[in-house]
Amino acid sequence: GGRQISFCCPSCIERFEAEPAKYNAKIDEQIVKRQRPGYPLTTCLASGRPVDVKGTPTDSVAGNQLMRFCCGGCAKYVTNDPARFKVALKKLDEAYIKQQLPTYPLQICVVSGELLDDDSVNTIVGGQLVRLCCTQCEKKFNGKPRAYLGMVESARKQDKPAG
Repeated sequence: GGRQISFCCPSCIERFEAEPAKYNAKIDEQIVKRQRPGYPLTTCLASGRPVDVKGTPTDSVAGNQLMRFCCGGCAKYVTNDPARFKVALKKLDEAYIKQQLPTYPLQICVVSGELLDDDSVNTIVGGQLVRLCCTQCEKKFNGKPRAYLGMVESARKQDKPAG
């Protein structure tokens, strides 16, 4: 379902496969908890209204990405239509990039070690901006994002530009 999940052992995979809805619900809870504090928008991804305008904000998780809506109707409107979903995800990614780019902690690509420039590729994974020097590195990054995300998180914790 567009989600990357890591397991510690084969028996955990078997337990997950026996009750995927149960475990996906737990994963969704953790994604919402982790991504909500840094969520870059205060408006609904469908209507553009403030998320709390109706008093019933709805958090939806697509893949490993939190998406916020003003109500359940807006969430279904977007998540049930691939074209609308793609537009909403692009809007969300652009908001994350705008929010995080000024304080991005690295000046080098985490895959190749090459310097980043104006042509760098920006990608969002789990609400976190990762900058890569090219689309080739983006493909490598997508093969094992966890390893590279750790490098970005480590640089961010140092609270100063590195690289």
